[in-house]
Amino acid sequence: MSRGLQGRPIIVTDVEHRSGVAVCRGLHRAGYRVTGISCSRHAAGHWSRACAERLTVAHPLEDEDRFIDGLVRTAARGAYDLLIPGTDASLATVSRRRGELEPHVRLALPPHEVVTRTLDKQHLAAAARAAGLEPPETAVCWTTDDAVAAVRRFGFPVLVKPQQSVFEVDGVARRWGSALVRDERQLVEIAPGYGRPFLVQRRDTSSVLSFAGVRVDGRLLGVAVSQYQRTWLPEAGNVAYSRTIAPPFDLEARVDRLLAELDWQGMFELELLGIGPGRFAAIDLNPRPYGSMALALRSGVNIPALWCDWVLRGTARPVRARPGVYYRWEDADLRHLLWQARRGELRLAARVLRPRRAVAHAYFELRDPGPLAARAVEMAGKGTERAREVARAVREASEPPLFVRGLANGLRRPPSPPSSEAPAPPNKNGTGRFRRAPGTGSLPYDSLVAGRRAAFWGKPLSPCRACRTTSRRGRATARSPPSASSRRGRTGAPCARRRRSCRSSR
Repeated sequence: MSRGLQGRPIIVTDVEHRSGVAVCRGLHRAGYRVTGISCSRHAAGHWSRACAERLTVAHPLEDEDRFIDGLVRTAARGAYDLLIPGTDASLATVSRRRGELEPHVRLALPPHEVVTRTLDKQHLAAAARAAGLEPPETAVCWTTDDAVAAVRRFGFPVLVKPQQSVFEVDGVARRWGSALVRDERQLVEIAPGYGRPFLVQRRDTSSVLSFAGVRVDGRLLGVAVSQYQRTWLPEAGNVAYSRTIAPPFDLEARVDRLLAELDWQGMFELELLGIGPGRFAAIDLNPRPYGSMALALRSGVNIPALWCDWVLRGTARPVRARPGVYYRWEDADLRHLLWQARRGELRLAARVLRPRRAVAHAYFELRDPGPLAARAVEMAGKGTERAREVARAVREASEPPLFVRGLANGLRRPPSPPSSEAPAPPNKNGTGRFRRAPGTGSLPYDSLVAGRRAAFWGKPLSPCRACRTTSRRGRATARSPPSASSRRGRTGAPCARRRRSCRSSR
């Protein structure tokens, strides 16, 4: 990069995401001065040394006017050279209201109709067919009856997707990814939340490829191709672990033809299925920074810097990614490990722990540890919030499941004792061992801990059927009142299954 470009300021939105962190790091390495904008004060990108300035604005899906006003105020007070939208929601909003921003900062976006076309999955399918990258069989559905009819042709499981990346339901803007649906009941439940129309796509279990780069003036300037090794969610989710590969024969030409059909110019990532030798199917297009962009940076393709060099200088050197470089999304890969261990697939779980030399991480970087710390704080906050949701559900529901997120395997709290039974005695402090939810009977404090543990591992608890004793480790679910034959505070018959955790055996 020439010395004349060093220090030129760039605005990057949505730096709370891993894609935003990668953009900030890539531009900082190329000598640009980055202003990171986020809707959260604790955004991972704000903790990065790559950010020279950190600002907070409203989220585009929550308050579009305040989001644009924040960008206009930021761009108007400084001599910024370029603004890079970080997500589909920001891209659609900035493109639609570009007239308010362009007097203050350069956007370098194609016309708005082109942006809208690239965010529409039906237009993507048409362009993919023209380029020889026909997607899996897909049905356009307006009602749940249409979706049920499509599923009867495809068979379960299927993928449900919105037609547009950003869509509205009852006047509320949303941005959701695809969902794997396994039965008709689940399909009927979630379909209304994907707007009208929505897509039902036949699920294909072929390997997934990511083809990313920059396209300018009818040619591909930078190319980084990788193959997914693991995802989260495991059966249909985002990449958690991947590896760069050499571009398959003729794939570059077909991808360029697809982007030419859409008339797209700029950064992009195209997700494909490898359905056979030399055969690929396009499934999704991200016309902006994407989640695993850190892999492209580590393998030698600085995608955001290539784009900025071309926009601001008019030239850039074409590059290709180095094969054999790995990528890991830290917390997603850890969750994949726990999911495999829960299913008893210890060999697959152990693969997650295998060390690699050349690995790009979504958040961790030795010279820039702040984003990983921010991500850890964010995940801890989400865990606390979910625990509160569990507690709230237990307090408010008449007969709530102990797992409220679908991982219970049928475990529920024991039914309330008959009214003729005496309530559970208080502990030695007189404060009572149990708290009572309205109309539900007694519930031990540590059953919440037990519920979280079982939700974590996905296995039902197995309390002692003889005494129903609550252990200090949260292994059982309820404690029955003391029987007439109890001695020294013991309850019920001795427990032969779990002597150390059962009070009746002490």
